Amino acid sequence: PAALDPDSLRRALGTLPAQHDALRLRFRHTPSGWLAEFTTKAVEIPLHVEAVTEEATLAARAAELETALDLGAGPGMRAALFVDPAGGPGKLFLTIHHLAVDGVSWRPLLEDLETAYEQLHQGQPLNLPAKSSSFKAWAEGLLTLARTDAIQQEWPFWQAQLAGPRLTAMSGHGTIGETKHQHRALDAERTSAFLHEIGSRYNSNANDALLAALSLAFAHELDWPGFTGMVEGHGREEQLHDEADLSRTVGWFTTHYPVHLQLPPRDGYGEALKAVKEQLRRIPNSGIGYGLNRYLGDKQAESEPDILFNYLGQFERTLPQSNLFQLDRPLQAG
Repeated sequence: PAALDPDSLRRALGTLPAQHDALRLRFRHTPSGWLAEFTTKAVEIPLHVEAVTEEATLAARAAELETALDLGAGPGMRAALFVDPAGGPGKLFLTIHHLAVDGVSWRPLLEDLETAYEQLHQGQPLNLPAKSSSFKAWAEGLLTLARTDAIQQEWPFWQAQLAGPRLTAMSGHGTIGETKHQHRALDAERTSAFLHEIGSRYNSNANDALLAALSLAFAHELDWPGFTGMVEGHGREEQLHDEADLSRTVGWFTTHYPVHLQLPPRDGYGEALKAVKEQLRRIPNSGIGYGLNRYLGDKQAESEPDILFNYLGQFERTLPQSNLFQLDRPLQAG
């Protein structure tokens, strides 16, 4: 951003926990598992201000702030303003623990931060948009939804999805310390074809296209007729609650559900995409019923597949148009 007033920015950050309940979440371990609670104490979001431009120093400071996030005592969000000593545009770094935020949450957060900063900096009364449905109300609504016949009757469908052949971890214990990363990037031409041409030709979306490609890869490499794995969705299924409005609700909304995608006998991406798309459209309620049955109901299931597919989408589209901020680098999730 252009030169920001640290005091106004600090006060603007301080308005966010009162506006967005998830920023007041605290987690503690109990004999029966982890418990999430909303603290009633005032929450302060620390702002670190430093004159620095070197990328290595910026990365080091960012890592320090991420490490300082505290799920128990808080805060679950930290901020740093890196000022350019030469008077150029500064950089604002924000980090929030994933348990309190998802990709969609960044739009209302940044909108409110910009609005609060401009109002406070100009000496105006604070006037932020009205809250949408609370994270707490949504969680309580899921408990009610899990008891409905419609959700409970989904269980045979989910058992069938779990019955497909699966690839298990080759070695290790599945810990973060054992994580290895593979990064691949498409050029602009292929990205455009992926996002636009494939969808218009097959009346599909990016999720369909990627899962079809993944299923083909499994078929070719393992000689399997398809793919069995877990799929992660955004979880903001407002249609399941008559009065739910999650458009400005901050929190980690997510669904994890198993899929067993079978491919047609004929080889070829087009046929695979059509088959995968049709199977994905048959998933009830965007997959939310699996977690409701397994974790809020009394259903027992075998272990889940080790592979998780998660398409995060086009993050830049989730961000608001801003006169104050410009995205310096892609948002990171996880």
